[in-house]
Amino acid sequence: ALTGEIRIPVKGWGSMMAFSTSKPVVSSTDVARTWKSTLGDAFDVQQTVREENSKLIFDIQATAKADAEIEGIFFMIDLPAEVFAGGRYTLQTSGGNMIGEFPRELPEKHHLCYGTTPSMTLADPSQKAEVNVEIKPPAAVLIQDGRKWGRIFSILVHLHNGNLPKGQTFARQVSFSTHGGVEETSATLTLDANTVRYKIDGIGGNYCFNIESPVTRYTLDNLKV
Repeated sequence: ALTGEIRIPVKGWGSMMAFSTSKPVVSSTDVARTWKSTLGDAFDVQQTVREENSKLIFDIQATAKADAEIEGIFFMIDLPAEVFAGGRYTLQTSGGNMIGEFPRELPEKHHLCYGTTPSMTLADPSQKAEVNVEIKPPAAVLIQDGRKWGRIFSILVHLHNGNLPKGQTFARQVSFSTHGGVEETSATLTLDANTVRYKIDGIGGNYCFNIESPVTRYTLDNLKV
């Protein structure tokens, strides 16, 4: 369970504008979904997400409507600490790979790694769960131990550093792909036909959510109801 979100901290990190709380307007096509919103009355932000070649691709664009004092514009990735503690991160840089460990306990210095990278790999201790992140064009990335505030490790991708002057626009792409081993622990299922629990009237769906997805279209075309 990981999350990725556009966030804009004001100068001094006293408060944070977050894309998820800005009530974005959503539109969809057959291949992508787009969210548009205005953050803090100063930034028009657009995020388009699509799947391609087993990757989840975020195309991000922001335009400054007014001058505002900010630390920058970030794509922040939060990883569950209980899964990744003891695991490993690898940042690909021009000077070679930067490799480190997600600590099992919160260290005194919560900033773990900083570098400019086109790609990074985040893995759990068993190396069975792995997240690959690609950034185009390459960007500065800060990895920190977010257990200082919660139960996460945080990766801050610097989409834009410092103030974005009025009228200026920037764009970046962040892609995710995952790899992992299948859980190999055996499971045992026991069915007691003599014990009545409750009546089932039916099993199905109401197609209220995500109705533009290719999965929904395939189901409607092929399910023999």
